[in-house]
Amino acid sequence: MNDWKAQLKADPLPWLLEPDEANPGVRLFALRDLLDRAEDDPEVVAAQAAVMRTGPVPAILDAQYPDGYWVKPGPGYSPKYRSTLWSVLFLAQLGADGRDERVRRAV
Repeated sequence: MNDWKAQLKADPLPWLLEPDEANPGVRLFALRDLLDRAEDDPEVVAAQAAVMRTGPVPAILDAQYPDGYWVKPGPGYSPKYRSTLWSVLFLAQLGADGRDERVRRAV
C-alpha cells in the first residue's frame, strides 16, 4: 500500500494531508489515491466537500450558465481553456464531485 514511500527521502503525507483552502483537492487525492481510503471514509467525504466549497472548483462552477455550459452552448473546444470542454476537464482534474448537479448538468 505505501511501498512508494520507501523511494522517498522524507514522508510527504503530513504536508499533503494539511487542509488548504486554496487547493483542497490535494488532501482529497492524498487520502484517496495515496492512502487508498474508500469514497465513504469520513475524511474523504469531508475533503470532497471542501473541494466543492473552496478553491478553484466553486469559481469554475460560478461561471457556468444555468443550462450547464460555459462561454457558449454546446460541447465546443473553443475558446481554449474557457469553453465547456475545458471547464469539465479542469473540474475532473481538480477533484470535483461528479454527483453534483452542476457538474452533471455540464456533461
